[in-house]
Amino acid sequence: MTAPDDAPGPSGSSDTTSASGTAHTIQHDWDTEGPLHLTVVSGVAAMTNTEPEALPPLYDAVDPDSLERLLQSVPEENRQNVSIAFPFAGWNVEIEGTGEVTFSPADPVVADD
Repeated sequence: MTAPDDAPGPSGSSDTTSASGTAHTIQHDWDTEGPLHLTVVSGVAAMTNTEPEALPPLYDAVDPDSLERLLQSVPEENRQNVSIAFPFAGWNVEIEGTGEVTFSPADPVVADD
């Protein structure tokens, strides 16, 4: 996994800005990194300057074991065709089969008047 040099966690990432805020992308290395769910949790923790233990449980958003099994079940040569997205702790998380994990601020919920 890679993260910005000034953020907690691994180094090397990219940020993009849109109307909804800044998106931050890190790279999960399928061969040398730990479980994907740790990359997701540590990425959100780095984005929010929060300890991972202070975040809500990831399984409230997605089953971490199923996430890992799903992506590992796809042959490596076909992983570039896989994309999974879910909300977690106020962030939209998008995981590409290539290992790219993008975090963008979740859209605020607007109450109907």
